[in-house]
Amino acid sequence: MSAPTLHDPAVRTDRFASARQVADAVLYEGYVLYPYRASAQKNQLRWQFGVLAPPAYATSSGSERSSMRTEVIVDPGDQPRLSVRIRCLQAQHRHVEASSDGGVSYSPVESLVVDGTTVVPWDEAIEHEIDLDVAALLPTGQATREHRITLPAGDEIEPLRDHCGDIVGRAVRRREQVDG
Repeated sequence: MSAPTLHDPAVRTDRFASARQVADAVLYEGYVLYPYRASAQKNQLRWQFGVLAPPAYATSSGSERSSMRTEVIVDPGDQPRLSVRIRCLQAQHRHVEASSDGGVSYSPVESLVVDGTTVVPWDEAIEHEIDLDVAALLPTGQATREHRITLPAGDEIEPLRDHCGDIVGRAVRRREQVDG
C-alpha cells in the first residue's frame, strides 16, 4: 500500500488544514494576542504582519504598504495547479453609546459601566476567508491571474443590557468597504 499523495482526493480536501495553525498565528499576532487590557500603556498601539493600507495613507505615512506580492515555488508535476485561499481581517470600530430611557435615545460616551464591566470604544476586526478558482500553471503564459475582492461595509448594533435585562446602552460597530 502506498502513502497518500496530493493527487488523492482525501488529501486534497484538507490541503489547507496543515497550514492553518501557522496562518492563524501570523493573522492574529498583534491583534488577538495583543489586547490583554485596553487600558495598558503597552497596548495603546496595535501592530500586525502583512497590513495593507489605502494607497494615499501608505504614501503619506510610510508606515504601511498598499500592495502585496506573493511568489511561490511549485513542484510542477504533469498538470500543476494552484489553489489559493485569502484570509484577512477587516477592521471595524466599536463606538459606545449610553441610554437613560431604556433604549429610546442614545448619546456617545467614552465608556459605559454595565454591571461592573466597563465597555469602551475599541478597534476590532472581522475575519474573512476567500477561496479563489484553481489556476492551471501550464502553459506559463496563462498562469498569471488577477482576482478582485470586495469586503462590504457594514454596521452592527448590539444592545447592552444590565442584569435585569434593561437596555442601558449599545455598542455600534462600523466598518468601511475594502476593495483589493
